[in-house]
Amino acid sequence: MQTVNKDSWPMKQVASILYLDVWAAFPNVSHIRLLDRMRDMGLHKDTVRWVASFLTDSSTLLSFDDFTSDPVPVPTGIPQGSLLSVILYLIYSSSLLSIGEGTLGKKDQILGFIGNTAFVVVGPTIGENIRRLRKLGEEGLEWANDLALLFNIKKYQLVHHPCHSTPDADQLLPLTLAGHTIKPSNSAKYLGVIVNKGLKFKEHAEKASKPQQPSLASQMHPLACPTTTSDASF
Repeated sequence: MQTVNKDSWPMKQVASILYLDVWAAFPNVSHIRLLDRMRDMGLHKDTVRWVASFLTDSSTLLSFDDFTSDPVPVPTGIPQGSLLSVILYLIYSSSLLSIGEGTLGKKDQILGFIGNTAFVVVGPTIGENIRRLRKLGEEGLEWANDLALLFNIKKYQLVHHPCHSTPDADQLLPLTLAGHTIKPSNSAKYLGVIVNKGLKFKEHAEKASKPQQPSLASQMHPLACPTTTSDASF
């Protein structure tokens, strides 16, 4: 928001933001790549060994009514609901924030937390922003492929934040990426906040003030019970 309000509009430039979503972030983490990443970051070998033990011999089972399945090995992924898993995923995906060399401008940014990422570009025209977002998007897909992750392109959101001089036709310019056309919308939801193209928060305030109905998932008993037989010792 600061990039839009401070770095683009006062300079009569336009900001465009592509919001990305990683599909099944935790379950698709490769143990080998995670441990290699920790070594590359210079983490202590005992820490790496402890995490390796934590991830060893993980299994899951299905339980409902009077039935419980046999444990099924889980050779990839990190446990959902574990505080440690949040830290491990941030380590695993941290290289995403370093892509875009030669593409990012001085005012451009890559933001990310867990499976939510945003490419923020600022330029004189939306057409120029689209060009840079397309290149960043392609690099992002290559990054995900290298880490055995998968972006859910169908859930991508594109929002242009035009200045007063931006032609109306340009505000409708879409982004085409990997055969998918992503049309711009008036707002997008990122980390629980609805961001409007004019930085108006009326939509978010109205939604937040409405009584929330419990989801079906929240009323159901857990079906899968992840377990681990590792003692996480060294």
